[in-house]
Amino acid sequence: MRIFISYRRDDTEGYAGWLAELLRALPGGTVDDVFLDVDDIAPGKNFVHDMLDAVKNADVLLLLIGPRWWRKSLLGANDAVRLELEVALAEAVPVQILLLDGAARPAPTALPASLSRMEAFPALAIAESEFAHKAVVLTMQMARALPRRSSRAVARAGRLQVRHIDEGHFSRGDTMKIAVDGRDIGHVITGGRVHRFDVTPGHHRFQIVRGLVRSNPLDIDVLPGGVTGVRFRWSGWASRIVCELDAAED
Repeated sequence: MRIFISYRRDDTEGYAGWLAELLRALPGGTVDDVFLDVDDIAPGKNFVHDMLDAVKNADVLLLLIGPRWWRKSLLGANDAVRLELEVALAEAVPVQILLLDGAARPAPTALPASLSRMEAFPALAIAESEFAHKAVVLTMQMARALPRRSSRAVARAGRLQVRHIDEGHFSRGDTMKIAVDGRDIGHVITGGRVHRFDVTPGHHRFQIVRGLVRSNPLDIDVLPGGVTGVRFRWSGWASRIVCELDAAED
């Protein structure tokens, strides 16, 4: 299940980071991906485009509401949280509200007309002392109950093959994660083995992740039957990655 966490930084930033860590640590493949803007949008990228694209691809949007969530900017067309919710409504992405630090659900009269359906979103009030337990239990319940939007996307995807060619300063057998559009989709192991991932054809941002370090993002175009050889530099070390999309799509 792919989860988008929507929040305001001066309202529930601590809870958002805490929740992302909890969900990413869940065992058993309950959660495939957690999108948190501060982690998953690289500097210099189109913030709004990447953020809204992540909402469209989510299985569920978790909306964190604290005492400072509502503000006059919500009535303006460019408010980031408003844009996230409008896209979720347009794409039929389920929304679950978490009410934190004693916050109440905003009154319908305080919302713009485009968010009038927000009144129907399920809401759960959570105290700080019970946040970790209730948030994780809720997420696992949703993972069992909600249909996977991402599974439908994969059915239309092509097969991206990734191979690490030059070991350089890395040791043979080192593991590095592959991130596409800010989301970890798997890993490669140095030494030449080919790894295959389902990726929708189109323009993507490609990164390599090792531990807490991410390489600079590299823009790639994935085309049916096309082969793209890309070269990037990570911490001063040159490394060659070959990306290939199988001609026959799934």
